[in-house]
Amino acid sequence: MEEGYEFEFESNGGPWGPEQEAAVAVENLYYEAQDCLQAVHLLEEVVQREADVVHKPWTCKALLSLTLLALGEGNFDCAGAHYQRLLQQMPTVAAGEAAATVEAVLSAAAKLVGGQVLEKLMLYTLEALTSQGMKDDPTVRSAKALRTAFEASDIAGVEEHLQLLGATDPFVSHCREALLEAVRLRRLLCVASCYSAFSLKRLQQTLRLSYKATLNLVLQVIRQGRLVAVVDDEARVVRLRGLRNQDVTANGQLLSQWGNSLHEFIGRLETFLVKEPQNMTSRGGFSGVPYAAHIY
Repeated sequence: MEEGYEFEFESNGGPWGPEQEAAVAVENLYYEAQDCLQAVHLLEEVVQREADVVHKPWTCKALLSLTLLALGEGNFDCAGAHYQRLLQQMPTVAAGEAAATVEAVLSAAAKLVGGQVLEKLMLYTLEALTSQGMKDDPTVRSAKALRTAFEASDIAGVEEHLQLLGATDPFVSHCREALLEAVRLRRLLCVASCYSAFSLKRLQQTLRLSYKATLNLVLQVIRQGRLVAVVDDEARVVRLRGLRNQDVTANGQLLSQWGNSLHEFIGRLETFLVKEPQNMTSRGGFSGVPYAAHIY
């Protein structure tokens, strides 16, 4: 055997000590779970083993894997629960890793699930934005207003707060497109529950999109079966035949919430926004007053 380096392996305590060996055991367990039929149980064990330590490098990875596995299996309730646990661990990792983790979940959700599930995940993300940090921090206050705007389906308000937060918060910069897509879906279905037909040009102004992007969004919702409608290309009008019952109920409640929370929402904005908040109707959107069976 040629002369060279000699390696010494020790199993009892080893040259690293018990803490380092425990960390290696957790890491090995995580990688073992990637191709194991009992992956869920092994990943949960990873989380349990790091429960009592300050730095949890493998807990976030394990919870991310659990979330993505549940999304892939179509178990959206389970995915949401894992994602909430994952968001609670974000302060334990670097900002860049936290942002990449959130982006991975939202990107996967955008491809695998419908608008309602994506919306729920976005709300969980916004809850994490508002709960992590000091109450009086301007970023936290802006995050709260962002959530209020999202729940009110206020697209312009969401865009405004994304711009305010994007420079300082990694969550926002990475989930921007998914959040805008979700709030536009909310607003589109809200409008569809109030009118029997509506102009694509006016909808374009409301959604703050190009005409082509607006048309693509409408067609996407029709293909998903969430909106029973036809697009009149010549008149550039969407004519509704009906909504799924659950969407009618949900959007009726949404419209009511939007009307009730508008004044409170504007009051919150006045506390920290540089610009004076504009009325929703001045942004070129629908007034929010339903006129069923009429063309807008």
